[in-house]
Amino acid sequence: MFIFVLTCNSLIVIFNCYLLWQILTIKKNLNQLANTLENLEKSLPLTLQLMELNARRSEYQSLTLRKKYEVLQQKWETLFMLVQFLKWLYRKYHSWG
Repeated sequence: MFIFVLTCNSLIVIFNCYLLWQILTIKKNLNQLANTLENLEKSLPLTLQLMELNARRSEYQSLTLRKKYEVLQQKWETLFMLVQFLKWLYRKYHSWG
């Protein structure tokens, strides 16, 4: 009977040691996750600033492209009017000759 109790107690001690090891492992993993989360929280404002900077740069590039397109369109309209005028002059003076 004594050997049976000693064996059962030994098994309980081994099982408790295993559970303690599991708890320590989980605690270590939770600490690593907490540190990672803390680092992310610290770097998040920097990431947001970078995203805002990229968005503003894209917006600026889009605005400059629109302005360039407007200028190009104005030049095209001016050239088109000049070509129309030259056509008219050519027809007018070609018919005299």
